[in-house]
Amino acid sequence: MKYGILCLIAILIFFPALAFAENGVSYSPLRESQTPLGPFPTNQEIAQDMISIRESGIGIIRIFETGGMLEIILQEAEKNKINVAIGINIISDNQKNLENIQDIISRSQKYSNVDSYIIGNNPLWDKTITLTKLLEYLQYAHSMTGKKITTINGFKIWNDKQYFGLADYVDYILVDMFTIYDTKSPVEAVKIIKTQHDKLQETFNTPIVIETGWSTIHSTKLAQDTFRDELTKTKINHFLFEWADESYKSNPIESGFGIYDSNRVEKPIYTSQEIISASTAVVVGSASAIGGVEVVRWILSSGSQWGKPVY
Repeated sequence: MKYGILCLIAILIFFPALAFAENGVSYSPLRESQTPLGPFPTNQEIAQDMISIRESGIGIIRIFETGGMLEIILQEAEKNKINVAIGINIISDNQKNLENIQDIISRSQKYSNVDSYIIGNNPLWDKTITLTKLLEYLQYAHSMTGKKITTINGFKIWNDKQYFGLADYVDYILVDMFTIYDTKSPVEAVKIIKTQHDKLQETFNTPIVIETGWSTIHSTKLAQDTFRDELTKTKINHFLFEWADESYKSNPIESGFGIYDSNRVEKPIYTSQEIISASTAVVVGSASAIGGVEVVRWILSSGSQWGKPVY
């Protein structure tokens, strides 16, 4: 019995994805060699994703439109008791925006697991539309459904006094916080997130949720796991970006935020050839002969280097 408990502890320490319990994750159904224009995943592949997400302890996913796959995602998520926050794209064409909001809400709101609708994707930061127009869209969405309505923008937008009134039109504040672009250290990245989150919490009474993540491109899976661990400690409500890599994206860093690769295979931490000298590190955990490969987990003392990238 003692050895069984020790084995379980070892699994939870060295394979943290097996004990994954984020608040929620961002999810795209697309796999390797698939794009938003096609080819698309099969219904069976989407169903398997939902089973895997449920087994990982995740209760809500954030999606962004997903076209003709929307209903299949909602159906399979509902079977697995997973709630869904649906992002709706906003462009500069007012009429098309109204039609798109109406189409997605009318197609989806019958599903009991729809948690909320997210109008736009950083529309004020991108200057796609004005604040006045965004408020109109939020009101329009509210008029169509009793589900929660929000929009996502970065910290600088939500923290700008000219946009404070936006909080009165949403059911929760959704904040884009990708601090991987501010520092190479996942520990420092989470500290920035905590500071920004607390600043917004001092300003608003509206619940705050953030979307954030750590790409393994030009970094490592180890750094991503550290980022997740540190983020969990803050107890900040969040969507982790994202469940699996979106390999079709042209920006290399943006294509590598997944916990899994685009084929739903767990990313390696290190191979035996990629283990770096312990003299440069503070060891926080170790195990040997896991799958025939020695694995050492550590935080580098410099806080700015994470060893050889694993692609």
